[in-house]
Amino acid sequence: MPKHAVSWKHPTYQIYLFWPDSSRGRAKTYYRISLPDQPRVEGRLADQFSYSDRHFEALMKEWDFAELREMIARYGHPGPEVRGFAERLYFRLREQVGRGKALNTVKIPTVQVAAERFMVSLNRDLLDDRISQDRHKHHRVFLNRFVIPYEPFFKLTVDEVTEDHLSKWLHWRTTYWFEGPGKDVHEIPYYRGETRLIRKIRPEERKPPTLATKARDQSQFNSLFNFCVAQGWIKKSQIPRYSVQNTRVSPPKKRPAFTREQWDRLDKFVHDGWLDPPKLFGDSRRSRQILWWFCVMLRAFGLRVSEGYSLTFGSLRPSVLDDGERTLMLHVPPIKFAGHERVVEPIFRFIPEVLRIAETLPGFYERHYGFRPEPHESLWLNRSRTAITTFYAGFESLLKKAGLEKDAQGNLYSLGSLRHSAITEEIETTTLNPHIIADWAGTSPKMLHNHYAQPLTARVRRAEYDQRRKLLEAGDTD
Repeated sequence: MPKHAVSWKHPTYQIYLFWPDSSRGRAKTYYRISLPDQPRVEGRLADQFSYSDRHFEALMKEWDFAELREMIARYGHPGPEVRGFAERLYFRLREQVGRGKALNTVKIPTVQVAAERFMVSLNRDLLDDRISQDRHKHHRVFLNRFVIPYEPFFKLTVDEVTEDHLSKWLHWRTTYWFEGPGKDVHEIPYYRGETRLIRKIRPEERKPPTLATKARDQSQFNSLFNFCVAQGWIKKSQIPRYSVQNTRVSPPKKRPAFTREQWDRLDKFVHDGWLDPPKLFGDSRRSRQILWWFCVMLRAFGLRVSEGYSLTFGSLRPSVLDDGERTLMLHVPPIKFAGHERVVEPIFRFIPEVLRIAETLPGFYERHYGFRPEPHESLWLNRSRTAITTFYAGFESLLKKAGLEKDAQGNLYSLGSLRHSAITEEIETTTLNPHIIADWAGTSPKMLHNHYAQPLTARVRRAEYDQRRKLLEAGDTD
């Protein structure tokens, strides 16, 4: 039994309230409940047992400590308000037992403590090679940034978490980077091997999470609760669920597409000098060359950025067209929450360039890094033979040096602009049905009509103009 300065037992219901002393003069309520007709079984609890000494649960209810002590000393009870509170608590717990929620003798940790113990378990699994480095990193970042620091989780036990609690947490998570604790975070330290690095938080990163990020957060939360089930803290049926909605609290960010002239200008800038210097601050000629090949593959095949990172040497499928010309088909693996598995061909004018990349890459790694990649290895490798996971900084540097950071309306170009450029070019320069283009890009015709309405409309009008011109040339004026 915990140390307490004031206690009181309800004369009718088997419920005990405790109020430990506090330096603030406020008494936080703890309770213990028992039913005399359901005796405790040694070593375990009966199925409908409703006595809980697993811990003395702290309620979010405080009373004036001096007033409580004086009332109990004078009248033998703490007053009608506390008496009514005890009765409501008693009936609430009886109702929980009636719905099948057994109160057990295991000490249930708070969400914060459970998350910390889950982290210890993940570290152990990583050392035993039961989980991958990526999974460990994603869980670690999520728990340390978005679960453990959330203040209500300091006192809320895992068996008390409801959908309402998670909905409130979801709002806190959504506004984390621009209204919550993240607004004061300007840089994030991390390690690459033994080297400690610093990543600056850019202004454009201070935005709500995407629908895919929210779904990933939900999956990681479920992993935490499944760990709690394995520890016996809650039952599988007690795992709270919450719905993920694509709520937007900031204006959508526009991602412009490179025009054909802009792409040719960028290509000329790269080959006329950007690749030549043997060393620039923070990178090398080799890393810049790999970055440019990555950009060309995204531009030629209309890939999502995440799909570009997932490519392996086994994804390359050299092929021969009906006319005997060689081409390069690309096996694009499925990416969670985006697209589906497909085999695609490049935009026609990029065929020679992507063939050169496919033929050059293995020898490039052998000549510069001393190894020849295996089919299962990533197309984009570091000297340590680990996969490159981001080209963001290098691409931003390239655009800045080339003077192509923004379009005419002031919208910032990004790696995602390469995919938009490919889809826009296919719409504007071919007569392919939009359904065919959507299938090639691994998306839906609805998405194409929602986001590429302008080039689609321009193509229809251009076809109409061509038809009218042919009629005029043929002398048909009707």
